[in-house]
Amino acid sequence: MLVDNEYIMDRTEAINKIPAKPSLLGQLGFFKERNVNSDYVTLDKKGGSLKVLNDKSRNVADKNTVDPEGFEQFVFKLPHYPTESVITRDQIAGVRDFNSDSEKSLAKAVSEHLEDHVDNISYHWEYQRAKMLFNAQIVTDNFGTYDMQTEWGVSQGTKTLAHAADGDTLKAFREMQNSSKAGLLGGQARGFYLFAGSDLFDWLLANPDLLAAMQMPGWGSANPLMNEIGETGAGYSSVNFGACTIVNYTDSFVLPDGTVEQILPDAEGLLVPRAQVGRHLFGPEATLSGLSQGGRKMFSRQVRDDRDRFINLESETNSLPILESVGSTIKVDFTP
Repeated sequence: MLVDNEYIMDRTEAINKIPAKPSLLGQLGFFKERNVNSDYVTLDKKGGSLKVLNDKSRNVADKNTVDPEGFEQFVFKLPHYPTESVITRDQIAGVRDFNSDSEKSLAKAVSEHLEDHVDNISYHWEYQRAKMLFNAQIVTDNFGTYDMQTEWGVSQGTKTLAHAADGDTLKAFREMQNSSKAGLLGGQARGFYLFAGSDLFDWLLANPDLLAAMQMPGWGSANPLMNEIGETGAGYSSVNFGACTIVNYTDSFVLPDGTVEQILPDAEGLLVPRAQVGRHLFGPEATLSGLSQGGRKMFSRQVRDDRDRFINLESETNSLPILESVGSTIKVDFTP
């Protein structure tokens, strides 16, 4: 589709048809994806709670009442993440396509670059989700730090695991799960995940309570995630303990300056309910025409040089995950 003239072509439909690279946190459904129609989003926070009803006599005026709830509004601007690559004549002319006798075409080159953009954007989404889930915050260059603990006035829970007598660890898991359920805003937990750094994971595998559970008939297989989230579970060691799947989470991410950030320290963990705990918001394209087109996960356009020497392929995502059920996430450490 032509946008402005014969030199600019919209590639948004094409880039959104390319499957995003599978990722663990993305597959587990902690963040519900939602497109928004502006560069910012307004979220409402309600402070009420549910209560059990009293039985009343029929056909009388006495009724159970629902207390009016006030709510606060919070405004978040969506960060803008552009990426770009250049396709020159020299990259195509005389270059044989892979596993083919014919030369690479411009359309083929554009398709390959779009796939690279999708891989890079998918990687970035997983980094955003990890930062928001494990730390309840994201740091941006233009809008500062979005800290959900400060915004909502709710802190992530904390728990230190220790084992002095049989049953100590099992009791601590029950306490964490009860605390996590109490902090979940809406919905119901269908179990729990404990993402554990390597030191915590090794300590748990040697824990007498877990060793006793492993000897019980019907204890799960070595990698129970495989049957739940497909290929993304294959790269993680995990075990089941009660209603919790313990995952050895060691993912790290390469930052723009080339340094590597490990999200979860080796001696720490995070307990999360199997439920939606937030939303991943996607905004509109950062162009004039994008103001009226609404939000999408990705946008892309192909811009040809006016002298026909090269093509710029520009893609973007305007993305912000928000952790709403902050209190349902429990930070975990242990006493050796």
